[in-house]
Amino acid sequence: MAGLSQSQKSNIWTHFGITINKKDGKIMLDQLRSIDKSRLKDRIEMNDAKTLGKLEDDLKITFDLI
Repeated sequence: MAGLSQSQKSNIWTHFGITINKKDGKIMLDQLRSIDKSRLKDRIEMNDAKTLGKLEDDLKITFDLI
C-alpha cells in the first residue's frame, strides 16, 4: 500500500502525481508498506495505461530495479 496525499507542499522524485475524482493528489512511493488484504476498506482503481506505466517506472526507480 502506498500513502496518498492531496498536499502539494513538496514534490520529490518518490511522489507520483495523480488526479482522482477531479482532485489533484500524489502517491507517496517513499511510504510503501504492506498490509493484510482484510484491512483494505476502499480501493482506488486507475485504468489509464499511460498512468499505470509511469507509476510502474517510478516504482522500479524507487526499488533500484533499473
